Amino acid sequence: MSRTLYVFFVTLVLALSVAMPNRSLRADDIVLTNRMHHLRQMEPREWSTFPEQAEATKLELKFDAEAGVRERCLSLRQQDVKETWTISLNGEPLGKLHINEIDMRVYYEVGFDLVKGGENTLTIECPKGRKPDDIRVGEITLLDRTKRGLLREATIDVTVTESASVRLLDLSKEDIDYLRQADALWKFAPETQRGRLQEEAWFKLLRTGSDELPIPCRITILNSDGSLQECLAESTRQVAVRPGTVYAANRPVRILLPAGTYRVLAGRGFEYSLAAEQVSVAVNDTKKQTLAIKREVDTSGWVACDTHVHTLTHSGHGDSTVQERMVTLAGEGIELPIATDHNVFIDHRPFAKEAGVDRYFTPVIGNEVTTKVGHFNVFPVTPGARLPDHKLTDWDEIADSINQIDGVKVVILNHARDIHSGVRPFGPSLFNDAVGENIKGWRFRANAMETANSSANQTDIMQMFRDWMTKLNRGHHITPVGCSDSHDVSRHFVGQGRTYIRCDDRDPGNIDVEQAVNSFVQGRVMVSYGLLANLRVNDRYGSGELARIGGDTVKVNVRVQGPHWTTASKVQLFANGIVIREATMPANEDSATTKKLDWETEWIIPSPNHDVHLVAIATGPGITSPHWKTALPYQPTSPDFEPTSLGCSGAVWLDVDGDGRRSSARDYAEFAHRSSGGNIDAMLEKLVRYDEATAAQAAFVFHRQTGLDTQNPFLSGNIQAAIRKAAPHVQSGIQKYVDAWRRNQIASVE
Repeated sequence: MSRTLYVFFVTLVLALSVAMPNRSLRADDIVLTNRMHHLRQMEPREWSTFPEQAEATKLELKFDAEAGVRERCLSLRQQDVKETWTISLNGEPLGKLHINEIDMRVYYEVGFDLVKGGENTLTIECPKGRKPDDIRVGEITLLDRTKRGLLREATIDVTVTESASVRLLDLSKEDIDYLRQADALWKFAPETQRGRLQEEAWFKLLRTGSDELPIPCRITILNSDGSLQECLAESTRQVAVRPGTVYAANRPVRILLPAGTYRVLAGRGFEYSLAAEQVSVAVNDTKKQTLAIKREVDTSGWVACDTHVHTLTHSGHGDSTVQERMVTLAGEGIELPIATDHNVFIDHRPFAKEAGVDRYFTPVIGNEVTTKVGHFNVFPVTPGARLPDHKLTDWDEIADSINQIDGVKVVILNHARDIHSGVRPFGPSLFNDAVGENIKGWRFRANAMETANSSANQTDIMQMFRDWMTKLNRGHHITPVGCSDSHDVSRHFVGQGRTYIRCDDRDPGNIDVEQAVNSFVQGRVMVSYGLLANLRVNDRYGSGELARIGGDTVKVNVRVQGPHWTTASKVQLFANGIVIREATMPANEDSATTKKLDWETEWIIPSPNHDVHLVAIATGPGITSPHWKTALPYQPTSPDFEPTSLGCSGAVWLDVDGDGRRSSARDYAEFAHRSSGGNIDAMLEKLVRYDEATAAQAAFVFHRQTGLDTQNPFLSGNIQAAIRKAAPHVQSGIQKYVDAWRRNQIASVE
């Protein structure tokens, strides 16, 4: 064999193996490119993980082909797609890349007469891009077969069950056989003794699991290169399918896909393990695969809630129909979903019943009141209630309109660091983030705020949590919220961000909504974004509670949990938003594959001089697996981003002064200012016994008395001299306020 022929042979083999990672090519298949290409539709560079210089703004691939009147399909791999990129062949559109940052292998139909004899040109471009978007696309092959035929070459029949920790030995064979019947899984006759027994048996199966019966789940199909594999799915009940992702209700599901070797993953949201099996299927082959998952995160007595759930059907954007949303909610283990389509009231109960998943969650009617000055999620809503006026532009008027909705007890300020209609509610032009004050005087009348929104990730994931704790210091007793804001089936997973509410969770299909809402308003919650952090004080008090403190010390326990596919690296304890303790999580060599995360620590802290709120936050690396990948920031503030998983407890208030109320840093600041008669030296002296958060609030109160907006008294020479003599924590608190004020001034003139 000559050297030239050898090089050509090696190159051809490499091209074929890269272009189609799990399967061989046919003689008439044409490899257009065997590598990935970096394209950028607009400067500047979107992420620092991309090279500074892109290969091009669009991809044009020229190839020779023989004329032939037959259908074909195009196979390609795409990564990090955020804007609309079009695909055309010889000027004729083939489709669009999937708007999804996750790595995936997808296919496009090529019509009968689109391939010409001679030279052809394939073009991928972003003609109407509005924002910078760096993508990778390539490994493109024109296959000499139809997409319909390709995606039906082979079949994998997948059944996902829940491994039982307790076997149901008290059920007779007759009862179990009855439960296996298709209709019996959602139809009972409770008025009869047999019906009551069947219903009781079903609830027991829901609580303990079984190796026998399928459960709602999410199935992920991966190629050998780690990309999602486009597929089809068939089931006797509702499914939701996107490239490489199949949500199934409580039924086996038939997955149709090209012949090849795949890694099949099965899970059910944050609380469950992740099962994985390698499956090889040949053309016309069918393989049966059963995967068993188990509950790994102990959430007994806590209801999994997603307060921000959208559908394409009722919001008009995204890709999840309301029917698909029912299956994805069940497949992610969300027990209390709030329907929050824009400016409408939607009842998901009939859709859940139609999909056969109404036993897995209790839908609640809500609304994302979408105004030009902020978005507000409200719930619960009494059926038939009157819609609020979303065209209002004054926060007080909006709040008044919301308060007229029958049934509403919860008002959440959504994604306050994002810009919508030109307004960023917690941006520097409106918000002093050192003291939680709206500088234009807008009153904060919500009783909750989003701190983790997994579809609208912040570049700094701690930013919204700091804002929340600052609002507590301001005197607003509000609940932290984790949510998904999902409009999609698989780009942003419903329930990835979630709120756990202290409530009876034994019957997910019949949650006591009033009990859950009351507990939510009281702050008895935990925010989860890949981790869970539970805080207990003196072995008695948990999230949302007022802990009566006596003695010189306080005992604090923090439990951090997660499934085996998450990792925590540290946990911090905050008092009035200031870190007072920190622990590094011990490395667990087994955690990545077999062992769930369940770790506890205990701190004994000195009793504070005054009331404070304690919050525990655990953090760790973000999820990189495509089955539940941590999303990139929605409106990034930097090209650098470190994906992070997070769990946050609700606040536990320490009642140190014994007056039975939650005294905030603003309360103490007002007292220090008032009792000093407005004298700066006297106020600085009084602030010594309080903390840095109180000093920041006192700086605002002192500044406010001057009535000066564009001048800051703390910049004068005399006051600067007095501050330099103050205690270090007092100096630090005042400086934080001054720095935030400067940011406000700069933003006001931009």
